[in-house]
Amino acid sequence: MKLSNYHVARILMIVVIIASVILGNMRSMNQETQKILEIFEVGEDKDGLSARNDLLDRCNDSMNMLSLANRYNYSSDPVIELNDISAEMKMLLSQASLKNINKLAELNSELTNIFDSVYSELKTKISKETDRKLLTGLYDDFHSTGNILSRSDYNQAALEYNELAQSFPNNILSLFNRSQRLTLLGE
Repeated sequence: MKLSNYHVARILMIVVIIASVILGNMRSMNQETQKILEIFEVGEDKDGLSARNDLLDRCNDSMNMLSLANRYNYSSDPVIELNDISAEMKMLLSQASLKNINKLAELNSELTNIFDSVYSELKTKISKETDRKLLTGLYDDFHSTGNILSRSDYNQAALEYNELAQSFPNNILSLFNRSQRLTLLGE
C-alpha cells in the first residue's frame, strides 16, 4: 500500500506510534498487576506465606473469639458483626481480584475495630483464668498477624507498583488504560 499524501502518512505513523505506546504500557501494567495478585495469593516465594493466608488467620481468630463469646452466652451487635464480616472476608478470599482486595482492606479495618470492641467487652465478662488466657492469646495473635500483614510481600509489591504508576510516563498513560492504585493491607 502506497500513501501518496506525505502529511497523511506522517499523521498515520504518529497515531500508530502513540497507539503502540499506550497498548504496550497497558500490557506491562496488567502483567505487573497479575504478579502482585499472585504474591497476594501465594506469597513472593510461592511458599504460602501470603497476605491472603494472613487475612484467613485473622478470620479464624475472629471465629475463635466468637466461640469464646458463645461459651459465655455473650451476644451483642459487635459479635454478630464480627461473624458477618469474617464470613464475607472468607468468601472474598476465595476469589482474588483487585476489586476484592480493595474490599478486603475495608473489611479488615472494620474487623479490627469490632474485634477490639468484642475483646474489651469479653475481658470484663470472663471468669475462668484459662479462658482469660485464651482471650489474651487470641487478641495477641490477631494483632500480631495484622502487624505481619502490614509488612507483607504484597504490601511491598503494591507500594512499588503505586510508585511506578505515579511516575512519568505511566501517570499520563494511566488515563487511557484505567490502571488503579493498589490498596495496602494491615491494621
